[in-house]
Amino acid sequence: MTRSALAADLSFLAPVAEGLDAVVQRARACVDDTGARVHERLNGSHLAGGKGLRAAVTLLAEAALRPGPSSLAAIDCAAALEMIHGATLVHDDILDGARVRRGFPALYEIWGVQTAVLSGDLLLAKAFGLLTALEDPLPARVVSRTAQELCEGEIEEITWRGIVDVSVADALGVIEAKTASLYGVAAEIGGACAGADAPQRAHLREAGLAIGRAFQITDDCLDVVCDEAQTGKPTGQDLGEGLLTLPWVFVREHLDASDRAAFDATFLDADDAGRNESMRAAWDPAPGVERSIELAGRELARAEEIWAGLPSGAGRDGLMALGAFIRFRTR
Repeated sequence: MTRSALAADLSFLAPVAEGLDAVVQRARACVDDTGARVHERLNGSHLAGGKGLRAAVTLLAEAALRPGPSSLAAIDCAAALEMIHGATLVHDDILDGARVRRGFPALYEIWGVQTAVLSGDLLLAKAFGLLTALEDPLPARVVSRTAQELCEGEIEEITWRGIVDVSVADALGVIEAKTASLYGVAAEIGGACAGADAPQRAHLREAGLAIGRAFQITDDCLDVVCDEAQTGKPTGQDLGEGLLTLPWVFVREHLDASDRAAFDATFLDADDAGRNESMRAAWDPAPGVERSIELAGRELARAEEIWAGLPSGAGRDGLMALGAFIRFRTR
């Protein structure tokens, strides 16, 4: 997808476009507030070229409950979430051995592992600096909880490398912790910035979690069916790391005992470099992709059911359109 096509697909963000611009500037100001050598290393591809969807969820959730320009608190919350997301990408690339991110060399490929680790840590520190400076302590509290979930999900996934007996429930649990949790808290703190009470925030969080689950499930499908030119990262990367993602888990789950044993042998006998090719040659991922897409559709329907209960307006419309973007995205 070209940059212009991507921009067209994200046209539903128009109601919070000014706020999103302010989020980018706020995050850049945090990066700029470092020494020259640190700034040079920190200002890398991890903060460039992203879609900013987590920030958008925060600003749209606020706009749905309180129409008008994005508040300074929401902008700071959204900037913090984008920096946390950026930090996870920096660290993930190291953990996964991924050499490309969004079409650019991974940060550790440019500056080395030590600098990349510390750059991710610094982004996290900057993010929580924004959150703890807010008058309302709730965003810092709930984002701290989410950061713990992110780390726990990453650790859980690492323990699966080279393990083939992964259940659908296991795969969904990691999806919830590693990806959906950040979308959930994005919606929750957007509501908080609009003055939402606890039940309203809980509903927004539930919708954000559903959106996040659908996003990651779709991402797992793209890793199976798309090429690097579309996604900006190598195809089949998870298999190469010895990880079964949800589409492949679904494929395995629906095999009989004999075929499952053969599936396991294909996965376990291949080396990392050849596992993606070996698995694709022996097993058709299409049924697993189809089941995954069906599940993502159910998650989106749940989110849209909750969004539909929000006051009518541009904020709600933007949240509803987000679901359509995730359903049909190609990168």
